[in-house]
Amino acid sequence: MKKILVLVVCMLFCLGCSGMANFTSKPESVQIEIAKTSISGTAPTTGKVPRTTFGNYPVKVQKEGYEPLYGILPLHGSAGVIILDIILFWPVVFGNAQGPFDYYEFDLEKGLIRYKKNEKDDWQEYTITNEEKAKAKQFFKK
Repeated sequence: MKKILVLVVCMLFCLGCSGMANFTSKPESVQIEIAKTSISGTAPTTGKVPRTTFGNYPVKVQKEGYEPLYGILPLHGSAGVIILDIILFWPVVFGNAQGPFDYYEFDLEKGLIRYKKNEKDDWQEYTITNEEKAKAKQFFKK
């Protein structure tokens, strides 16, 4: 019984470390690079985005003939993950309070990022601030 409990706790811990996200774009076939992840390639694509509390993920999206889009990937907080962290392993709460949405769409024509948690949800639009654009540009110049 003790081994099963340890296994369940370990599984819950691992599940909270990252989330899968789907990335699409308007127009199609843009080049996407998301810092601090392994996501780099042509949309549509899918990849793991680690959960974080204090960090963020600079994004660079580009396609020939369009102004490059620089910004910060919108994340969401998860009360369920935070509660599990507190109950099962409280130090983790300081490292994974925010995670990725399940779906993202980068719109180069309008210069914004759309996101949603579930496939059937309506898109939420996120307008990138000038400060976030500057931060992301600076990150990718390194």
